[in-house]
Amino acid sequence: MAATWFWDQFISKKTVIVHVANKLEADGVTIHWHGLGQHDTPWMDGTGSISQCPIDPGSSFVYRFVAEDVGTSFYHAHHGMLRAEGIAGPVIVLPRDTNRADKATADIEKEYVMFLQDWFYSTGNEIYSHITDQLTPFYHGLDQDGCSTLSKAPDGEIISDVPFESAIINGKGRFNHTQSIGGIPYETFNVTADKVYRFRVISNTMTYAFRVSVDQHKMTVIATDGNDVTGFEVESVVVHSGERYDVTVRADQVPGSYWIRLETLDTPLQGKTSSPHSGLAILWYQDTELALPTSQRSVCDRNNPCKVLNCPFIYRPDSYIVCTSVAELKASREEQDTYPVANVSSTETFQEIFLNFGFAWTRNPVSAAVNNKVNVLPSVPLQLYPDLSETFTECVQRCDEYCTCTHVVKLGIGNTVQLVLLNTNDSPYGMAHPIHIHGHRPHLIKMVYPEYDKRGRISNSTKDIQCDTPRCNNATWRNPSWKFGNVPDVDLVSPTRKDTVIVPRQGYVVLRMVADNPGYWFMHCHIEVHQVFGMSLVLQAGEVTDMPPLPRGFPTCGGYRPDTEIKENTSLLKRLGDVPETDDDCTAWKNASRKSMRNQRIGYILLDQG
Repeated sequence: MAATWFWDQFISKKTVIVHVANKLEADGVTIHWHGLGQHDTPWMDGTGSISQCPIDPGSSFVYRFVAEDVGTSFYHAHHGMLRAEGIAGPVIVLPRDTNRADKATADIEKEYVMFLQDWFYSTGNEIYSHITDQLTPFYHGLDQDGCSTLSKAPDGEIISDVPFESAIINGKGRFNHTQSIGGIPYETFNVTADKVYRFRVISNTMTYAFRVSVDQHKMTVIATDGNDVTGFEVESVVVHSGERYDVTVRADQVPGSYWIRLETLDTPLQGKTSSPHSGLAILWYQDTELALPTSQRSVCDRNNPCKVLNCPFIYRPDSYIVCTSVAELKASREEQDTYPVANVSSTETFQEIFLNFGFAWTRNPVSAAVNNKVNVLPSVPLQLYPDLSETFTECVQRCDEYCTCTHVVKLGIGNTVQLVLLNTNDSPYGMAHPIHIHGHRPHLIKMVYPEYDKRGRISNSTKDIQCDTPRCNNATWRNPSWKFGNVPDVDLVSPTRKDTVIVPRQGYVVLRMVADNPGYWFMHCHIEVHQVFGMSLVLQAGEVTDMPPLPRGFPTCGGYRPDTEIKENTSLLKRLGDVPETDDDCTAWKNASRKSMRNQRIGYILLDQG
């Protein structure tokens, strides 16, 4: 499947109609509008088995919704592993207010989209099977010398479940930056000296986070996940799967060609200062020769430390990398006025929910879970309002060992909801998780990292959380006075909103929102294999009576069991012949099978009813 995409711009408050035809040979597909809240249209969210049935091969589906959420978003497949196959692309929602639009672009010469993907030679399903069967050491084949190993970050944790292969920007890139396949061109962005350019950086990676930088140029972050922030100048920004960052770059260097770098978060090799794994694009000053750059990235040293936004861990001091949590970004004045932080006015309308995202590497098959609950998608999408007793296995209140069930968390409509996202367990193979919430853009009011030793390795998990089991499946605040919205050191004045946020390993994040969008909303790790493995849950905002009714004729799906047994249907039996009785040596069955093979008309299937 090719890594190509189309992208489009929507106008806020306008109705959007998208026709999707599934021309895949064997896979069902849905399209999720990542970052768009789908207010009043929860069945258009495009989440397979939650908001709609997958679109069958040869079938089509028309998405119709109002594009309300201004900013940088994207669409992608949301069924199985198809997002990793390249079914994705940018979606930009422009302000309907022309004055606001003019103000946002007043100093911008031109806008570019930078769509990031990690790209693998194996298919998504093949990668899934490798991890499920614990064959990652043999990822590159049983005939390869040595075993494939998983890279680790400076904090000692792994950065991915899959060995790195390549990165592409807007569908372009090279494997190991070689001249193979006829020297495929790098994506190139044209600039004019002394002008300012806006880059809408979107991560559709399957698993890897990328540290994005432009050699010798500073970047100013002006928005995240479609939400405007006060300008924040950095050397680079770490973009995790599902996140979006709008940055501006001033073309203020000597005219020429400069590398744009995507670097994974591996520990640098001995004697090196940057990751061994990367993707590249070119920033090219017009009216100069277009050639491969020879530029070097900015050097981080004592006199010029590098300011990096959104690190999933804290670098050791002698790296001269100053990490800034994304929670330190400040919403723009207009954002603050339009979207104030929800207050805690009553304990009756306040919900605080602790959710621990973890991976059970010791299990086979591998399991991913939230609060020890491995989420299994229902047999009928919840947004179709089926009989729930026949649709899924309800989770028990507490799982001391891993439970397999459809994990639904109920939110009272209109309640102020505080989500405390954890990443705490005793697994030796932990990593940071980017968590995406459908249907909402909560405020990010706090982010806390663990404790580190002198080498920069995690020494202890945060002391703020009280865990009652090694897997921390029923967490609470260690200090009881923090309950009911009394957590200290939170930003309740100017926090940015985020629909996708990284949860540091052995740390936590605090989000706050109002449950004002009735529907069933998926919440999950945006690393594709983790989501498919079960690191997800469903937020049920309100009761079914609060939710909008389904459109007339909306497609349904699910299991089927005939009302009348086949043996009672005499007309069918006359046509097919009686199902033979079976015995221990299956003699009667073998005779029936021979008869079936002779006339090539009918075969029988026996189902074990045990």
